Amino acid sequence: MELNGIERFRAETGAALGRLPSLKQRHPEVEAILDFYGQVLERQLGMVQEGRPDARPVAEIPWREHVRSLRAFLELCSGAPAAELAAGSRRMLETDDEGLERLVQSFLRDKQAPPVERFALMGFLGGALVIPASFAGYDRHQWLKPVCPVCGFPPVVSYLADEEDIEGGRFARCGVCHSDWYYGRASCLSCGTTNDHELHYYMSEGVPSPLTIQACSACGGYIKMVDARQGSRTPELEDVATMTLDLWIQEKGFHKISPNLFGF
Repeated sequence: MELNGIERFRAETGAALGRLPSLKQRHPEVEAILDFYGQVLERQLGMVQEGRPDARPVAEIPWREHVRSLRAFLELCSGAPAAELAAGSRRMLETDDEGLERLVQSFLRDKQAPPVERFALMGFLGGALVIPASFAGYDRHQWLKPVCPVCGFPPVVSYLADEEDIEGGRFARCGVCHSDWYYGRASCLSCGTTNDHELHYYMSEGVPSPLTIQACSACGGYIKMVDARQGSRTPELEDVATMTLDLWIQEKGFHKISPNLFGF
């Protein structure tokens, strides 16, 4: 039986937190980032555990009701190892409730924000939107679009999985509300091209879950595909842990379709 969004987020987050020690050993170059990411995941999980059923569309959520949770997330960020994030979060904490509400609304509308605000808002929404997303009622196998059906953001990562009617299907994962949806694995998740001559694949076997980078020469975008059939189904964690691959592919002139929480 397929898990709903809340159950899936709890299961994946628990699995991710359990895998962090081994990933830090495997990827010591991002150990500090993974440490802090663990704190972010715990805070997001706490928001979901404390949340109430909410079937309102994202555009109708009164964010003033969630300002307290946003401030709690900013408090966490104010102790981040990155000095710029810590200082920026402390500045955001000085903003009044109305101002913070406007920041959330602007980010959801414009899909962009300065780096520090983007991290704080994306991390906060990663907990705040799990419950509404679970009630969204979209058909994850029929959406077939390059943006999230819940919040409209592009995906940060994708993964391969076997399901009842789909073997080795590719699913896109939203980095904001964690929703996922089916999207053809031989199609670019940015421009939609299916031209074999424009889609390039770079394999990496040196990670816990076999990982492929799909890069498109038509639009210059790329995204990672984690093979969840051969490892833990924690695609967002795999994406964060393999940031060095982002640096490598970006040196080849490609840009990520949508950067993850940490801007990679």
